[in-house]
Amino acid sequence: MVMGTTTNADHDRGRATQSSGSDVAVALVATAGFGLVATMTALLVFHGRAAVGVLAGAAIATANLWVFKKLGQAFLSNSGSSRAMWGVVGALKFVGLLVGVGLLLRYGVVDALPLIVGYGALPVGITLSTFLGNRSGEGT
Repeated sequence: MVMGTTTNADHDRGRATQSSGSDVAVALVATAGFGLVATMTALLVFHGRAAVGVLAGAAIATANLWVFKKLGQAFLSNSGSSRAMWGVVGALKFVGLLVGVGLLLRYGVVDALPLIVGYGALPVGITLSTFLGNRSGEGT
């Protein structure tokens, strides 16, 4: 009896993990898509340098969300060594984000405002994903 309960719990956790993974995948596509639209808009309305900044911000936002997805999958997995390794990756991601953005701004590769606009693709993409996401669980 206990074994059946444990198996059902594992199955439910696996299903929840898959659902969360597909939700984050939708957010990834929405973030990247919005970033491309914002980049094209910056190119048409402003100039190439602004478009490069928006593209850099959107790329950073999309990469950040992808690593976040991998971190979530690792922490929900059963492997303790995988959790520890991805915990280190999470800390390195944060440091890399700060250093990378700092270097981009310090050496004038991009301007701050277009970079911020591009990084804004992250919350917009996540919000869009709530409207575009999997609706198979509705009404049940």
